[in-house]
Amino acid sequence: MNHRQILDRALVGLPAAKAAYLLRVADMVEQREGLEDRRHLLYPVLAAAVSGIETVLEPQEVADTVVDLVMHHGEGIAATLYAPAYLRQGLAAMAPWAERLQAELAVRIFDRMASGQLRIDEPKVWRFRTDTQDGPAFPFADEDGD
Repeated sequence: MNHRQILDRALVGLPAAKAAYLLRVADMVEQREGLEDRRHLLYPVLAAAVSGIETVLEPQEVADTVVDLVMHHGEGIAATLYAPAYLRQGLAAMAPWAERLQAELAVRIFDRMASGQLRIDEPKVWRFRTDTQDGPAFPFADEDGD
């Protein structure tokens, strides 16, 4: 079985840029040496986590984080993957591992932001309303009432 298909199915419906980013992460994981007996554990965890993974880190760093998680917690991930709950619930059964991955990625993001290595420029959204009760009407107050 090609276990990467688990991830490919999870990417359906994501924005194209995010799906492409996660595919680059998966490609980097595929190229890693020494994962022969644990590579299949990566894809269900990554698939369960896709909606909560931010695309601000380099794909290589995300791939390294996924590999580290599987190398340190492979037995627990395998126990979840081969449990009857995974057959009944699918990727929902992998939620604890997905949350752990997302938390580890969040720590890396916050560390980069705190050190100034990463700056996230979120677009400003300006909202103007004409129905305010507590101030002048937008864009100008009509003081004459005309």
